[in-house]
Amino acid sequence: MRLKLFFTYLILSVVICGYAANENDILISASKKLQSLKTVKYCTSYKIIDPMGVAVRSDSATVFYDFDSNDEIIGAKYLFRNKTAIEGFNGTTSFSTIEEKKHLIYLSTENANQLVGVFKDAFPIHTFRNLLPQMLDDSLIQCTRLNDTIINNVDCFRFKFSMHGKSVLMNRLMKNEIYMTYVLTIGKQDLLPRQFINYFEDKSPVWIVNYNDYDLSFVPDSLLFDCDSGYNDYDKYTMPEYSNVLRKEISQKSNSLVGTTVDDWVLPSLRGDSVKLSQINTKVILLEFWFPGCTGCVKVIPEINQLSKTFEDKDLLIYGVEFTQTDSTGLIKYVEKLNIEYPTLYKGTTIAKEYGIMAAPTIVILDNKRKVLYSNTGFRKNEIVEVIEKTIKFSP
Repeated sequence: MRLKLFFTYLILSVVICGYAANENDILISASKKLQSLKTVKYCTSYKIIDPMGVAVRSDSATVFYDFDSNDEIIGAKYLFRNKTAIEGFNGTTSFSTIEEKKHLIYLSTENANQLVGVFKDAFPIHTFRNLLPQMLDDSLIQCTRLNDTIINNVDCFRFKFSMHGKSVLMNRLMKNEIYMTYVLTIGKQDLLPRQFINYFEDKSPVWIVNYNDYDLSFVPDSLLFDCDSGYNDYDKYTMPEYSNVLRKEISQKSNSLVGTTVDDWVLPSLRGDSVKLSQINTKVILLEFWFPGCTGCVKVIPEINQLSKTFEDKDLLIYGVEFTQTDSTGLIKYVEKLNIEYPTLYKGTTIAKEYGIMAAPTIVILDNKRKVLYSNTGFRKNEIVEVIEKTIKFSP
């Protein structure tokens, strides 16, 4: 009986050790595959999830990499291209564009923290290329193989990385007191990343990133990463220069809007009905343009709730206008969690564009003739209250 138990334990030990070795071999092979890449083109998509489980942002792009770079920042040139913008790095300069305006903003880059754009944070390929060897060698990072899965019809391995005191940022591991969990999914045939999920304290996902349509034979155009010669038809600005341009644009559009009479519109409400501007029967209408995940918007919610109570039954109606989403997905839950007490309208993208709104929160105040009395980004309570009280007092 003892001999039988001995052999049972021996077989289990061999199986377990073999499984662990196989697990380690897969990740080492995946790391070597990433290190061997010279150029790559692929498609990526991501979602950012807020702590309440609401997708506050999503995007997708075609990605280009050239790893034959001599820079010491990330060891690569890259470019992310979607319908509205280009984000790139050529080894010395980080740049991004606004395609609609043909503006290019650039910044001489000395370290990874200076890289501009959203996609640099969306766990791109060079993150795994640089960090996977460190993650495998770090005794404080626990790696566990999960059940295999299929991502976009590709058979994949899955691995869970559990970290306490560390987290992944760009091409480095940084100190973090929060317990972080990451799940990396790798294609069985090509050993390339197919999905990456960043969990907050092993519970809720924060980022979900997908990788598809790899082209390892991609040959970059000589001007692809050249933000000078490659973008001759763009107006070019340094980062400080463009900050001044934006401030002037916002100020000019706010000032030009005040005193005008805006067109009528109809927007759907989270309460299930629709609101038509010309049918709002009150002396003053306050519109707060916002979007999920906007920290400034969250901060002013108590102020606007109080404003609504202060002027209750005093000819003021307040509406929050979400202006980034095409539907109400996640908004009802988001509004309830944040205790937004005033009505919320959505699908406000077109109206925000007509009003010249480029940031949030932006407050627009109108009278009952649809005339704009006030428009400003940020919440200046004294100014807003003054406009409301004056209009209520002197309006017929």
